[in-house]
Amino acid sequence: MFGELSLSLIWFIIAVVLFLLELATPAVILVFFGAGAAVLALLCLIFPAMPLSVQLLLYIIASCGSLFALRRYLVRAIPNKLDDTSFAGEEALVKEAINAGPYGAEQAYEGMVEFHGTMWRARAFSQVPEGAWVFIEHRKDLGLYVRPKSPIV
Repeated sequence: MFGELSLSLIWFIIAVVLFLLELATPAVILVFFGAGAAVLALLCLIFPAMPLSVQLLLYIIASCGSLFALRRYLVRAIPNKLDDTSFAGEEALVKEAINAGPYGAEQAYEGMVEFHGTMWRARAFSQVPEGAWVFIEHRKDLGLYVRPKSPIV
């Protein structure tokens, strides 16, 4: 089916692709599926006659197992991955009014913005109507903190 490519090489390529894709995503998720593929690459070297169904089952177990066991520790080890200012100063369009709060003196109002073609949860310290443009201040977890581009009257 794959010609001269061994199954261990295919799993290794999948692992590398997933590790590279992790660099472009805002969440620490794909690294665990890449780790599962790397584990399978090693297992296919040790057991070259392993059936594909067993490989897929082991891939799911290795990926999900590492995700559930290690994600909490990895997120703490690399906090800049989920909390940074790489989008600071860029503009986003409010798609769902930011007015569902406030939830306390230090909490922000919440809504949704579109940024680079993707919908993001957004928080602001003032209400912002749908259709308004906002500046991104920073990203935290899987959301954006924004401020209105122009004063809201």
